[in-house]
Amino acid sequence: MKELIFSEENIQSLIENNLLDINELVEQFHRSNLISHTRYVYSMGAKSWGSWERVSIMINKFLSEKDWKFEPSSETFNVNVAYFAPSIFLKLKEYEIIDIINNLNQQQLVYVLVKDEIMDFFITLFKNPLFIFVLRRINPIFFINLLLALTKKNYVSIKDEINLISLFIKANSKINSTYKDILEFRLNSLKNKVSQGKNNNSKNMLMKIALLICGQLRGYEEAIPRFASKFRFLGSVDAYISTWDNIGSTRFNAQNSYRIFEKEACDFIAKEQDIFDFSKFDTAINSYLSNDTIETIIKDNISNYLQWCNLIQFNIKKYTEYPYNLMSNSEKMYYHNAYWVNTLGEEYFKQYDLIIKIRPDYFFKDSTPLILDKRLNEYKTLITDTSNYLFLEWGFGMGDQLWIGKPDSILPILKCHNHSTISYQFTSNTLEKGAYHGHINCGLEAWGNALSLLETPSSLQKSRLSGTKLIPLNVLRDMDIYK
Repeated sequence: MKELIFSEENIQSLIENNLLDINELVEQFHRSNLISHTRYVYSMGAKSWGSWERVSIMINKFLSEKDWKFEPSSETFNVNVAYFAPSIFLKLKEYEIIDIINNLNQQQLVYVLVKDEIMDFFITLFKNPLFIFVLRRINPIFFINLLLALTKKNYVSIKDEINLISLFIKANSKINSTYKDILEFRLNSLKNKVSQGKNNNSKNMLMKIALLICGQLRGYEEAIPRFASKFRFLGSVDAYISTWDNIGSTRFNAQNSYRIFEKEACDFIAKEQDIFDFSKFDTAINSYLSNDTIETIIKDNISNYLQWCNLIQFNIKKYTEYPYNLMSNSEKMYYHNAYWVNTLGEEYFKQYDLIIKIRPDYFFKDSTPLILDKRLNEYKTLITDTSNYLFLEWGFGMGDQLWIGKPDSILPILKCHNHSTISYQFTSNTLEKGAYHGHINCGLEAWGNALSLLETPSSLQKSRLSGTKLIPLNVLRDMDIYK
């Protein structure tokens, strides 16, 4: 089959010029990489964020106007129809829709449930008294993903979700123990949240704060000095740093090139992408930056930036140290988030009124001091760099760059690097690429603990993630990155 480019510019042009052939378009739905390419490849160089969503809207409208009749086929075909033409997919009978979705794998489930139209269908279905019979038909992975997708717009109340989970467990007595444990964990957390109500034990005094600076150090010389203006006036601050000695660089992909290259170079990559071998980029970038740094210099620099803190403790791992050198980037993140809690113990950190976890390269947009949301004193609440849970094409999760919360809220997600967590159990059973995934594990752990994510205050907005130094176009031209 000839590959049709699902970019916003191309699809719009084909439709406007009456050049989009319906048979050629529908044939593309057999491509297993169609959604991922639309989301991450064809969107490169788009004028604004969300081009993949606008592509879906155009295709959905085009096929609807052509009165195209959808006949279910392979799982790949069905998923692509649900994603790019949800209004047509939903013309199937209810039981057909449920049976199709019930047979999908984890990634396919996400692709379908990310669509608002699909979620609206299920919300309507929830209100049907016969929904209990639907619960008996769907498998636990489908059901858990449905619950995760509900967080995107707070579709249901806590009490409604408690009832929903209780009904599912009751209707599926032979459910796999792993998934039953996950559901019961969430259920008990929700019940505890209801019983606690909105207890607000606010304090007017200056607080005792633990500042955990965790992750890769690229750009820390620029970002960490700005932490003082945000946090020093909140109270007495103790700093705990956990990182590694190789600063490295951002891993390259089409979405984050602006964090590595100057604008002129980014524009060139977007325009001439066919001439590049993108698998060579990370090696070439690391070779150019060569950022191995002496540990004593790192400690001296950070100690100078954080001299306003009462206590500063360091954990700096050797990049080549076993088993650290075998960890994925996501696992390293969770390892460093958990390091000081695992080392000093949860009870040690319960002495603090507030815990802040932040990346070393989180570059604040301004120097305005942080004013804490009073709701942070409520039971199981958290501030993150995203104002809500995320349910996107890559999956479910939440912001992983900045967390602020009381110990009972934040300690569970700091300890994601643990095989007994529900996040590890879920990802290791449903995802092909291992058990640690960026935004996903912390999001699952927060969801399991029924944490409410508060709106990110403007004073915590970042300008960007600071980088080492942006690479100019003339250097890009000389790199070994071409086909």
